[in-house]
Amino acid sequence: MTVEVDATGAPSVVVWHGRRLTVSAIQEVWRIEDEWWREPISRRYYLILLDGGILRTIYQDLADGAWYEQHG
Repeated sequence: MTVEVDATGAPSVVVWHGRRLTVSAIQEVWRIEDEWWREPISRRYYLILLDGGILRTIYQDLADGAWYEQHG
């Protein structure tokens, strides 16, 4: 999955399974900071609505900048 961001760093386009989809709405944003005593987890999550009504939760790993889709 590839994510393009806008000037604020929010996702604006997601290339998902070979399809380029525009983020039509960001419905929720939250951040998780956890396990600072072991291997720290720092992520920013987005609940996004894509073209065609596809609802997905994606997150950016703030340690390495990579984007992932949340499963489960």
